Amino acid sequence: GVYRRTVYADGRATDWSAPAGTPTPLGTRDLAAVLVPGAYYQSLPANATVARGYPRDGMTCTLDVRQAASALVTQELTHYDATGVKGTYRRTVYADGRVTEWTQTTGTGAGPGTGSQPAPVVPSASPKQSSRRCPVILRFDDGFNGLVHAAEYMAQYGLVGYHAACSALTPHDSIRALHTTYGWEIGNHAAGHESEGTPTFLARVDEGSRVIADLVGEYPMTFTYPRGHRSPEGDREMALRFNQVQLTSEPHTSAVSLAEPSFFSGWTVVDGLADAETQERAFERMKRYAVGSTTQGLVPTLAFHEVAKPGQTPTSSGTVSWDLFTRWIDWLASQGFETLLPRMLRPAQVVVDPGFNAYPVTTFATGAYPWASSSLSIWSRSTSHQYSGLGCIRSASSSAVTGTVSQGLALEPGREYRVHVLANVAPTAGAVEVELRPRLMDGRYVGETIPLVRIDAATNGFKDHTTTFTMPPGTQNASLFIKATGLSGSAVVDHVSIMRADLHDPLDPSKP
Repeated sequence: GVYRRTVYADGRATDWSAPAGTPTPLGTRDLAAVLVPGAYYQSLPANATVARGYPRDGMTCTLDVRQAASALVTQELTHYDATGVKGTYRRTVYADGRVTEWTQTTGTGAGPGTGSQPAPVVPSASPKQSSRRCPVILRFDDGFNGLVHAAEYMAQYGLVGYHAACSALTPHDSIRALHTTYGWEIGNHAAGHESEGTPTFLARVDEGSRVIADLVGEYPMTFTYPRGHRSPEGDREMALRFNQVQLTSEPHTSAVSLAEPSFFSGWTVVDGLADAETQERAFERMKRYAVGSTTQGLVPTLAFHEVAKPGQTPTSSGTVSWDLFTRWIDWLASQGFETLLPRMLRPAQVVVDPGFNAYPVTTFATGAYPWASSSLSIWSRSTSHQYSGLGCIRSASSSAVTGTVSQGLALEPGREYRVHVLANVAPTAGAVEVELRPRLMDGRYVGETIPLVRIDAATNGFKDHTTTFTMPPGTQNASLFIKATGLSGSAVVDHVSIMRADLHDPLDPSKP
């Protein structure tokens, strides 16, 4: 007979139980034809062959067949030998003859028990095989019930995730643990999950960034639109604040190329509340999406919302069951997929911290990353005079001053770029100048300085100054300088953007 029980890490164990009925010998039957729910066994290795639907040749095993929906059954095969259980495999068989591939699993969490729910017992990782050419991004929205249990399970395979957090709703201890313990990227999902277009949207986005920076020590580089609501105006505001923006889109249109810069990237959601048949079809669809994208050199984003803890039942469409989640992670690991964080993508925005949001005033000085100032007495970072985001740089002097703020950039020779400088300058003398100095890889300046924008008494006021330039051949990078040149009066530089000219420009108000 076949008996089962659950043993917990804290020493608790359930009673042994046997499935109803007497296990049936499989003999030489093809497993694809075993559709009647019940318990089966194979005791003769010679009868178990890949041609008959077994994961491998020569397996002695038990088979548990369950009716998952009217048109499909699930088969769970437990392989054993004289030393004990060697592994468990699961697949789906449809009434129309379709059969999914076997997926090796290693446990799906806790069973029945009393008292507090134990932490998920994370199994050893199954061997990775056939590494793909590109990784995937695993994104988790909201996380209102915490995601540490999901991170712990993924960590056994060396997988990390991106968490789009709502700072007013997501537990702060979960945000800290995901970032500091498990190496996840924490992005902004608006403090209270406000939709774009609502009156408080921008204020709540900035609040979310401020809280996340306080919790994990760095300003979020990635934003995820709540509920998928967006507009050209919203895109422009997000481009002033973040290097990457995650969108809602359908599979096969949302993957991005590692070789090309990106600003917007789409995602695909796993719905955990659908019926079993729909979930199985979605599971297969997502497999095709992951394999199809990565074999083309693209990076897909697979997105979850909440992940139920072991033993919990999902209560909303945004919550996936622990069983479904661990099946996903097991399959990704068994296929050799790695994970990538959005911040690791090559951003279309080549300026790091373009809106002067990420670093406190005390670190904004000579040698500070990414911006360095020649003198804090001339240029200082302000959090009270900005027009967008959390910061800006500001100069105010009654006498003429000269000083720079600079940053090194990686640019492609021969490539055309588009520049935006959002500033409010009211000079009584002098000007604010933005210029680029091409360099070689060893840091030496080469060629002529490229003037980009000059703001003086003739071009003053609050404006978005725009121009283009082409990076000279033979150069590999450059330094960007924001200069106060004999400047008296006041100047606020809110944002400096440099993007490839051939890419969509979210800062252009004339383009949707």
